[in-house]
Amino acid sequence: MSLREKAKKDKLRRIRDAARYVFEKKGFEAATTREIAHRAEVAVGTLFVYAPAKRDLLLMVYNDDLERLAANIDPDAPIIEQLIALYQPRFEFWGRNPELSRFVVREVFEPVNAAEDGAAETLRFRRRRAQVAQDVAEIVARRQKAGEIDPTLDPTLISQMIHGIFLSENRHWLEVGAPDVAVGVARLRALLILALHGSMARPL
Repeated sequence: MSLREKAKKDKLRRIRDAARYVFEKKGFEAATTREIAHRAEVAVGTLFVYAPAKRDLLLMVYNDDLERLAANIDPDAPIIEQLIALYQPRFEFWGRNPELSRFVVREVFEPVNAAEDGAAETLRFRRRRAQVAQDVAEIVARRQKAGEIDPTLDPTLISQMIHGIFLSENRHWLEVGAPDVAVGVARLRALLILALHGSMARPL
C-alpha cells in the first residue's frame, strides 16, 4: 500500500470513528458535519468526499458495524435454532441505540428522493441484506438435505419468506420505546415456527 493509500485509509477511519462518536453522543438531528469533521481532523469539504450527506455518514457507520456481525451457527441444529442464531445478534445490534436504529431503517426503507435511494451507502446496506437472505437459503438447503424441510420446495423462496418475516418484525419491534431483545427474539421464533410448520417434513 502506498503512502497516499495509507493516508486515505487513515482519514476514512478517523471520519468513521468521529461520526460514530458524535452520532451516539448527540443523536442524528443534533449531530453536525462540522463537529464530525473537527473531531476527525479534516475539512468539512473532505468529509463530503467520503460521504455526500450526513445520512450517508450514519449509514456508513451502521454498514461497517453490521458487516462485522458474526453468528455462531451449528449446521446440524434444527432450522429454527440456526435461524435464531443468525438473527439474534441483529436484534442485539439494532437494540443498542434504538433512536439511531429507527432513523437508519426509515432512511433505507423510505428514501425521500431518487438520489438517496441510489446513494452508495444505501445500496451497500441492501446488498448486505440480500446476502443475509442468501445465508438463510443455504441454511434451508442444508436442512432439506437433512430431511427436516420438504426437498421439493424452492430454498430461495423459503428464505425470502423467512427474511421478510425478520425484516418486518425487526422494524415493528424497533418502534417500541425501549425494545427488549428477549421479547423480540421470542416473537420471531414463534412467527418462524408458525410460518415453517407447513414446510416441515417432520414435526418441530
